[in-house]
Amino acid sequence: MKSDGPPRPADGEARLSLLLRRTLWTSTPCCSFASADTATVTQCPCVVNNARALRCYYRRMTEANPFQRAYSRHHKQQRAADLLAAARTLGTRDGVRAVTLTAIATQAGVHASAVRRYYASREEILLALTEEGYRDWAHDIATRLAGRQDVTSGELARILTASLAERQLFCDLLTHVTLSLEREVSFERVHAFKSVAIIAVGTLADAITAASTLNQDQASDLITGVIAMTAPLWQAGHPAETLTRLYAEEPAMAHIGIDFEPTLTRLTTALIDGMTHPEHLSAQDPPRPLGQS
Repeated sequence: MKSDGPPRPADGEARLSLLLRRTLWTSTPCCSFASADTATVTQCPCVVNNARALRCYYRRMTEANPFQRAYSRHHKQQRAADLLAAARTLGTRDGVRAVTLTAIATQAGVHASAVRRYYASREEILLALTEEGYRDWAHDIATRLAGRQDVTSGELARILTASLAERQLFCDLLTHVTLSLEREVSFERVHAFKSVAIIAVGTLADAITAASTLNQDQASDLITGVIAMTAPLWQAGHPAETLTRLYAEEPAMAHIGIDFEPTLTRLTTALIDGMTHPEHLSAQDPPRPLGQS
């Protein structure tokens, strides 16, 4: 029966390869073994027990090389989760632009080549994080609006905006989704992403419709508008170091910079008010047949 033990030492020598194939990795390692070279392995007092000898050798190899490949299904799932967590940490701390495959591998403590065993590209990892963002945002809004009725436009705008402001990585990712992420992955991957986003938007629209006077179509349009405004406003509200320096040295240009949350709140309130304005509602009425008043 194949074991879930550590991988074969990569020295390529026939003696150790033969021992490895016959090893049961449940054996107890020999603590007296103090070298990783083949000659010492074969002279080790516990060489009569193949399992112990190989465990000794592998223990020394592991100390010299911390990057180990995951073999069991559980370890593979954990490794994929670790890589995603590493990308999440990097994106939150340094911004989406700083998230590279090499940086992810370093943050996760694996070899750079190991990343592609779990994700085809950087864009695929970032799309997975965007999926998380959509699910999390939809759940948060549904929770905040649960049991509410007749929420005003200003209050609804504040709830939507405050929830987004708490999700900095998601706001940053929204800028990159349509510009690059969706364009650089396979058909199957972008299909899966769109499916998650559509479900999240449906959850958001249901929560908004139940808590306000907006109907389903208006709620969907509102979400589209909020997402469309969030992407550029987030970038403008979090300028690069060079722009921050420019605004400090040239105060006349500082008006270009914005405060993300209050700006998005004002624009979202105006959008909701426009949707519910009587003139807008009458313009949406279906045309009547000729001859009817």
